[in-house]
Amino acid sequence: MAVDYQYYEFRAFEYLIRLGQLWEGMEELPGVKKILQKLQEEQALIRSRKFRVAVVGEFRRGKTTFINALLGKEILPVDALPTTATLNRITYGSVPKAYLCWKDGGREEIGIEELSRYVTKLTEASAETASRIAEAVVEYPSIFCQNHVDLIDTPGMNDDMSMNAVTLSQLDHIDLAIVTLTVDTPFSETESWFVAKLLESDEICQIIVVVTKIDMVRREADKEKVFSALKKRIPDMVRERLQETHEEGDPVFEKCSRLLGDPVLFGVSSVDALEARQFGDEELFERSGFSELNDRLPQIILASQNNNSVLRAVHAVRRIAEEYPKKLPFLIHECEEMREGLRKEKIEFARDCYALADLQSLERLKQELWDRIDAFSEIREELVKDFIRCLSTVRVLDAEILVQALKRGAEEAREKLNGRMRQELLPELQGILYRELESWRQGVFCQLRCDVRLQEKGREQVRELAEELAAERDACPAQLAAAPFTWKEYPIPGRNKLLAPDLIAYVRQAVSISVDAWCAQRKAQIRDILKTTSQEASGKLEKIVVALYEAENQRIARWQEREERLKSPELLERLGQLAEENDRLEADFIKEL
Repeated sequence: MAVDYQYYEFRAFEYLIRLGQLWEGMEELPGVKKILQKLQEEQALIRSRKFRVAVVGEFRRGKTTFINALLGKEILPVDALPTTATLNRITYGSVPKAYLCWKDGGREEIGIEELSRYVTKLTEASAETASRIAEAVVEYPSIFCQNHVDLIDTPGMNDDMSMNAVTLSQLDHIDLAIVTLTVDTPFSETESWFVAKLLESDEICQIIVVVTKIDMVRREADKEKVFSALKKRIPDMVRERLQETHEEGDPVFEKCSRLLGDPVLFGVSSVDALEARQFGDEELFERSGFSELNDRLPQIILASQNNNSVLRAVHAVRRIAEEYPKKLPFLIHECEEMREGLRKEKIEFARDCYALADLQSLERLKQELWDRIDAFSEIREELVKDFIRCLSTVRVLDAEILVQALKRGAEEAREKLNGRMRQELLPELQGILYRELESWRQGVFCQLRCDVRLQEKGREQVRELAEELAAERDACPAQLAAAPFTWKEYPIPGRNKLLAPDLIAYVRQAVSISVDAWCAQRKAQIRDILKTTSQEASGKLEKIVVALYEAENQRIARWQEREERLKSPELLERLGQLAEENDRLEADFIKEL
């Protein structure tokens, strides 16, 4: 009876979804995010039925030429030297084209004929360029790539360490591996180690061995000897490698027996196949081994594609379920870090918020206004001159006459200063206050609205409150009181000093003391206005700080709840039940196979 692949795929897809629901709402945790991303990738692979076939092996094994022969045309660049330095992925496309996926996330379309400039290491420049490429993608209308099959050309193993790393990094992204050997080189220690690595990957469901350059062996009997030797040598050497790192009874040995107990072997001449395709030589194409390969490989891929769609999903569920208890301490630590980060951030936000409206931020404005007052205070010299003019009208050195002259001078000075203050100084100070305080308020709330911390998820209400408060019309700053000038030190000495020669010095001192006292009062008034303005802005900001504290306290509480959920017996029990169901599904599926 045929296997009902659709049923098993549906059940496997269901387990992936149910597994993701266990950590729903915890996507902000880096550890959980990785788990959910893996589950989403597996779901996407089931939906798309994407199947990844990678051609792997040591350098100078003819991998790229073999891929070109499969495609029926020289698409990928080849050379006598080992040149492939990037992952080259061929996928189906109705119109041939190529593009580069850079490691920084960028993408650049290029001509297929330009590939050698980017994906090889024939020159230092091309090698440096290749090191910055994540993969090169070729879309091509190949029959081989129909039905969602991607063909991947990998850098040769044993070429250099960086190329080894590129290939090894792909083992968890491969479904079927085509291992290339050459007829003139037996299965090496390095190749046995690499095939053992392939078996250790849960993703890889099938391994095919292709012996290239088979045209070097002319007699059929000799070919049979090569194949017979490899059929024994490959499983024996791979099992030896596995025994070095795995205990007997490990599932990897069963996988080794299943995939390599009777290895799938093909002997091909890629060069002959390409030549046969070019000239339409059917006989040469038959001798190249590609006729048999083209007949059998699609069937193997289709069977593997159906199998792996299910097995890959159940393996992912099992792996995540098994690894979760080991990851739990790290996830709990991430929760603690999230809570601590929120605590620190709300304190930092409050500090930064209040700093925006701190009185110190108005120091420049205060100094500007005080400077204007100090400049105005120079009027004292005019006042002294006015007193001298008054005294110059006195023709008789009589105390009573001098007193009358000084009184008249004092009244005129007071009126002059008050008039200039009302007409010049106060309008100037008030204008600066209006303009600068409005600009300052806008600056405070502009900085607040632009604060990246208010753009984060979960702080929408705080951000809306900040917008509302910023839009409110503020009352005008308090009016500078007219505060008329009065004499702090009256400029008329006692009668015993009226006729003294230092009378003008006394008057000068009295004027300075009185003007300085009046200016000090104006400065104090400005300081009080700025202080009040700062306090009013701080009051607004305090509403935002309080709102943020409330929001963050709720988030902190939610992270505490998530931590409890992560380690709850209920979650672990559901995870265990799901793993058991998953294992039964896998057992039933393998039994039907």
